Amino acid sequence: MYPFTVYHIHKFPISDMNCTTTGSHLDPYNATETPACDKDQPFKCEVGDLSGKHGNMTGPSFSAE
Repeated sequence: MYPFTVYHIHKFPISDMNCTTTGSHLDPYNATETPACDKDQPFKCEVGDLSGKHGNMTGPSFSAE
């Protein structure tokens, strides 16, 4: 388990409890994952790469059903 949580937004919602149905990260401007997101240049990051732009979550985590 990681000491932090990476968070991002995918193209599609989870369907039938299968995370692979979400597709790739939300990237309407075709920023792509390469090179990796630089938080000092967030305009070059995928829209859905929230951790890359804002850093990892380090507080308590939770899940919802």
